[in-house]
Amino acid sequence: MKYASIVPLIGGATIAMQNVLQRKPEYIISYDDFKANDNHLVEYYKGTVPYYLYGDNGTPDLPSVEVINTVCPCAGLSSLSPTASSDAAANDWMLTSANYVLGTLKPKVFWGENAPRLASKMGEPVVENLRTIGREFGYAFSLYKTKSIIHGLGQVRDRSFYFFWKGDKIPRFEYIKREHEKIEDTIRSVKHK
Repeated sequence: MKYASIVPLIGGATIAMQNVLQRKPEYIISYDDFKANDNHLVEYYKGTVPYYLYGDNGTPDLPSVEVINTVCPCAGLSSLSPTASSDAAANDWMLTSANYVLGTLKPKVFWGENAPRLASKMGEPVVENLRTIGREFGYAFSLYKTKSIIHGLGQVRDRSFYFFWKGDKIPRFEYIKREHEKIEDTIRSVKHK
């Protein structure tokens, strides 16, 4: 399965996809505003993955991929941000990226990670805008809120994940609940070099 990333920020989701799919992304796209954050991931790949900044000149013809992921800024809905709101400018990156990816690149699946408030009353207007974009380009939309501790990590970190599925069907996710290791045990288990 071929995949790519748009607005990967420091790259955790992109590297996780690489670990699961056992291959590097076909390309990474971002915007000038995130170049400094993206630099961590770009340096990690040391020129082996094409990196494009989307701007006034657009992007070159890109190869078709089945999946594209994103980690658009979550400050617009973050409980840690004093200016969080459904109409915060930071939320526009989700909409801008969805329009570009679904309208131009057309993967089978486009998914992103964001703050847990995306799946709350505050996030409803953003979700409705995302649903509208999806419908316009022939995608079904789903939203999933979870906590990292449920998936076996020794921290409580609420997150929301949103998905655009080409067509009108949404797959049913299997419920996953894994026992987690205590954070102090995780820290003690780190091997020192």
